[in-house]
Amino acid sequence: MRRLNYRSLLHTARVRISMIFALAMVAGAVHAIPLLDVTSALTADDPTQLGRIRFTGVPSDWSMQSLFPGVVTPAVAYHYQSFAVNVQSTSFVQVMIDTLSTNLFTSAYLGTYQPDQGLAFNYLGDIGFPGNAFGTDPFFFQVIVPAFSQLVLVVNDTSLLQAGLQQSFRLLAEGFVDTEFTEPVTEPATLALFCIALAGFGWARRRG
Repeated sequence: MRRLNYRSLLHTARVRISMIFALAMVAGAVHAIPLLDVTSALTADDPTQLGRIRFTGVPSDWSMQSLFPGVVTPAVAYHYQSFAVNVQSTSFVQVMIDTLSTNLFTSAYLGTYQPDQGLAFNYLGDIGFPGNAFGTDPFFFQVIVPAFSQLVLVVNDTSLLQAGLQQSFRLLAEGFVDTEFTEPVTEPATLALFCIALAGFGWARRRG
């Protein structure tokens, strides 16, 4: 009967555990987990707001607090969709919208979006202008949100003729802990793999 070489088994277990731990750390360090990644389109059944935010041509960024740019056509009803995002510890949020439509605009609000209180209420920032750059390259903007609060992203039609309806868009929000695009130290998946690795290491030592 062949005898088991426990030293060899222990060495193999340690090598495998080290590989699992290394892969987990690399996965957690390289790939950001988005706070929101959704594809949608405005419809005639969506709620409406009166007026729209004035285009400045300058996307909001982390360098300074954005001032509300004002409202145009305040008597016109524009359809919109809103998306709530829990930012957790990632106070620095970058938002991208990808759409072929030149009639969709994106803005950000803290806590809630209440257009009946005015479009400036809870305003944090916006993308500056509708559509993609050159029709192909998505634009993005940045806002700073208190940790563990709620961010609300709004996509609204900008056309007087409702030309933004039925136009597909992808809305992506990613959170970071500072302006250097630093991600949270530990992601749940990474932590789980690390715990599994530690448990396996302890088992291997007991067997040895």
